[in-house]
Amino acid sequence: MNNHSITGPNVIKKGEIIMQEFVGKGEYEGDKIILSHNAFTGAPVITYKGRTAEWNWQTLVKGAIDAINTVLEEEENA
Repeated sequence: MNNHSITGPNVIKKGEIIMQEFVGKGEYEGDKIILSHNAFTGAPVITYKGRTAEWNWQTLVKGAIDAINTVLEEEENA
Protein backbone atom coordinates (compact mmCIF):
# COMPACT_ATOMS: atom_id res chain seq x y z
CA MET A 1 0.00 0.00 0.00
CA ASN A 2 1.78 3.13 -1.14
CA ASN A 3 0.03 6.09 0.41
CA HIS A 4 1.46 9.41 -0.57
CA SER A 5 -0.61 11.42 1.90
CA ILE A 6 0.72 13.58 4.70
CA THR A 7 -0.70 11.19 7.31
CA GLY A 8 1.94 8.48 7.45
CA PRO A 9 4.72 6.47 5.88
CA ASN A 10 4.64 4.51 2.66
CA VAL A 11 4.56 0.76 3.34
CA ILE A 12 6.64 -0.85 0.60
CA LYS A 13 4.90 -3.62 -1.36
CA LYS A 14 6.28 -7.12 -0.80
CA GLY A 15 8.93 -7.90 -3.40
CA GLU A 16 9.57 -4.22 -4.16
CA ILE A 17 13.18 -3.16 -3.80
CA ILE A 18 14.45 0.16 -2.46
CA MET A 19 18.10 1.12 -2.14
CA GLN A 20 18.78 1.58 1.56
CA GLU A 21 21.78 1.98 3.84
CA PHE A 22 21.83 0.34 7.27
CA VAL A 23 21.83 2.71 10.26
CA GLY A 24 21.14 0.46 13.24
CA LYS A 25 18.87 -2.09 14.79
CA GLY A 26 16.69 -2.39 17.83
CA GLU A 27 13.79 -4.24 19.37
CA TYR A 28 10.16 -3.45 20.04
CA GLU A 29 8.15 -5.78 22.26
CA GLY A 30 10.54 -8.63 21.43
CA ASP A 31 10.46 -8.08 17.65
CA LYS A 32 13.53 -6.89 15.77
CA ILE A 33 13.58 -3.49 14.06
CA ILE A 34 16.06 -2.55 11.33
CA LEU A 35 16.70 1.17 10.89
CA SER A 36 18.00 2.40 7.54
CA HIS A 37 17.70 5.36 5.24
CA ASN A 38 16.96 5.62 1.56
CA ALA A 39 20.33 5.85 -0.20
CA PHE A 40 19.03 8.46 -2.66
CA THR A 41 16.73 10.67 -0.56
CA GLY A 42 18.07 10.07 2.94
CA ALA A 43 14.52 9.42 4.17
CA PRO A 44 14.15 7.09 7.16
CA VAL A 45 13.31 3.45 6.38
CA ILE A 46 12.06 1.07 9.09
CA THR A 47 11.75 -2.72 8.73
CA TYR A 48 9.58 -4.49 11.31
CA LYS A 49 7.94 -7.93 11.24
CA GLY A 50 9.22 -8.50 7.71
CA ARG A 51 7.64 -5.35 6.25
CA THR A 52 9.32 -2.09 5.35
CA ALA A 53 7.99 1.46 5.62
CA GLU A 54 9.63 4.61 4.31
CA TRP A 55 8.82 8.04 5.66
CA ASN A 56 8.98 10.98 3.31
CA TRP A 57 10.51 14.20 4.61
CA GLN A 58 7.26 16.19 4.34
CA THR A 59 5.46 13.72 6.61
CA LEU A 60 8.34 13.54 9.07
CA VAL A 61 8.69 17.34 9.35
CA LYS A 62 4.94 17.86 9.75
CA GLY A 63 4.81 15.19 12.47
CA ALA A 64 7.70 16.83 14.34
CA ILE A 65 6.10 20.28 14.11
CA ASP A 66 2.76 18.91 15.33
CA ALA A 67 4.46 17.15 18.26
CA ILE A 68 6.36 20.29 19.27
CA ASN A 69 3.22 22.44 19.01
CA THR A 70 1.35 19.94 21.22
CA VAL A 71 4.07 20.12 23.90
CA LEU A 72 4.14 23.92 23.74
CA GLU A 73 0.35 24.09 24.15
CA GLU A 74 0.49 21.71 27.12
CA GLU A 75 3.24 23.80 28.72
CA GLU A 76 1.22 27.01 28.21
CA ASN A 77 -1.89 25.45 29.74
CA ALA A 78 -0.05 24.02 32.77
